[in-house]
Amino acid sequence: MAGEKNRTGLKCNDTLITAQDKAHTPSMTLHSPWDCFLSSPIVDENSKEATVYFGSSDGNLYALNATDGNMLWKYDAGGAWIVGSAVIKDNVFYAGTSDSYLFLALNTKTGKEKYRFKTNGYVFGTSSPKVNNGIIYSGSADGYLYAVNLKAH
Repeated sequence: MAGEKNRTGLKCNDTLITAQDKAHTPSMTLHSPWDCFLSSPIVDENSKEATVYFGSSDGNLYALNATDGNMLWKYDAGGAWIVGSAVIKDNVFYAGTSDSYLFLALNTKTGKEKYRFKTNGYVFGTSSPKVNNGIIYSGSADGYLYAVNLKAH
């Protein structure tokens, strides 16, 4: 795109993902080809600076500045994959994990955990969370659809 020389992108190949600007200057690299196929990035353009969030099979959730590709923060999910769909509502990022069976709520600005909800199965790739009337809905590999009241947290 003309005039967008500072835009960034994710370059995927069979061994790594590299966030880079138009001059191909890397700002971070993940060493997992699975992230190219399993993670569902989400862009928050309503924040002061547009931010790209994506989970990874390295057990972390990343927030990158969408303009320059710099990492804003990284959340350690204790080795559990964060590779499914996510949703942002009122400056809170909601996503599920694999092995820890958690549905997480993180502050979009800091990456700090606000709360967690434990299910009995994987909460990734099986469902896309949705928010409606103050309730977030998400499925889990345990066969249940969960409805969590956001006002109670």
